[in-house]
Amino acid sequence: MLKPQYPTILGLMLLIGVLPTYSQAQDAPTDYEDLKAQLAERNAVIIELQRSVADLQDQLAVLESQLQNKSTGKDEIPPLRRDDSPRQTSRRSDTGRLIVDEVAAERALERTLVQAGVLLLPRGALELTPSLSMAVSDFELATIVDVGAGDELGIVRVDRSSYSLALTGRIGLPFDSQLEFSIPYLSVTEDSALSVLSGSTDAISQTGRGTGDFVVGVSKTLWRESAHTPDVVGRIVWNAGNGSEDDDGVVLGGGFSSLTGSLSFMKRLDPLALILSLDYE
Repeated sequence: MLKPQYPTILGLMLLIGVLPTYSQAQDAPTDYEDLKAQLAERNAVIIELQRSVADLQDQLAVLESQLQNKSTGKDEIPPLRRDDSPRQTSRRSDTGRLIVDEVAAERALERTLVQAGVLLLPRGALELTPSLSMAVSDFELATIVDVGAGDELGIVRVDRSSYSLALTGRIGLPFDSQLEFSIPYLSVTEDSALSVLSGSTDAISQTGRGTGDFVVGVSKTLWRESAHTPDVVGRIVWNAGNGSEDDDGVVLGGGFSSLTGSLSFMKRLDPLALILSLDYE
């Protein structure tokens, strides 16, 4: 039985209808640059038509495979098309149009949802994610300063820069559950300036470094998403409180243990995902 060649015939019809035709009475272009421009434009049209024909052939092959699977009673996953290769998230055609890889975009969304804590890893999967964050803040405090001739009102201005380097791990467990842990390292720099009403000022800079609190938690999917209900993930997190409280006179913020429970809700509205989290500590 001969295989239908509809995409090829369609591509040839488009090619015949698009390519420029010239009558014998028409004068040939005298300008060499104009001729090169016309040839380049024609070649671009031919390349785009060839790609369109190839895409149509791929779609026809997928449809034939699905029909064959239905006739044989097998439920197989159709082969990926050229544009669905996970090695390439997007490409740009000769006409400048950006073609997005839907499979790679779906995987990127899943990774984002996993890091947000609303999607759990499958059983046996392991993920280690390093992260670096920075926070900058400033505040002012009023204080009483002894200047020798008496007490004066002083203002302390503090500029605080905090850097946190953390390694976060996730391990997929049975029964739609997941083990999570985080190991942070902190570096905090404080620039303090003291000024009094008499006009004198004093400045000092200090840097403190140390490990943060070790955090471990267990999460489980409590409800699977359906047409009218979201995914529901429950999580219990324990902060060990074993981090450094301060270093070189700079407060690092560690050393306080805590237990936190949370519920996370996620509803997919492609290409969006709505997320709601409720925490209790």
